[in-house]
Amino acid sequence: MKPRPSVSESVGSRAHDLRPIMRAMRTVVAALGQSARTVEQSTGVTNAQLFILRQLEREHSLSINDIAALTLTQQSGASVIVSRLERDGFVKRTRSREDARRVMVGITAAGRRLLEAAPPAPTGRLLEALRTLDGPELAVLEMGVTALANVLGGQGDEPMMMFEPPPRKRGRAEPHKG
Repeated sequence: MKPRPSVSESVGSRAHDLRPIMRAMRTVVAALGQSARTVEQSTGVTNAQLFILRQLEREHSLSINDIAALTLTQQSGASVIVSRLERDGFVKRTRSREDARRVMVGITAAGRRLLEAAPPAPTGRLLEALRTLDGPELAVLEMGVTALANVLGGQGDEPMMMFEPPPRKRGRAEPHKG
């Protein structure tokens, strides 16, 4: 009978020490998580909402498809977040002057006021950090993170933007908070 590996031996997987990977993952998750909490506490909006507002501040007016492209997400996810921003008065939808079939999203005065005191969005920080990596580093990172996401069950529906709660299902009652 083969002896059971010790705890210290099982820390490695496939003869690879996982401690540096876990340390790096904890560092990334902690930095982004703290930043997202700071955003929500200081502004009342989520990371994803703040990131979209920053894009609208820079571009002035964008379609939902433009927003999805700038946020590197799907149109449906961008639309859900824009709807939340519109409900709260931070953005406004209007018809395009060039093509009346196209709906444009623009930031409102309330949205601009919110941005004046808002910290950087974690998604923006992450994208800035990723842009500092060179091509080979990005390729290895993509391969590793994609493999990890697949093992964790990352297939299927496109996830929402980072730190964004999923949309509520229609017809389901809200949980009682009391």
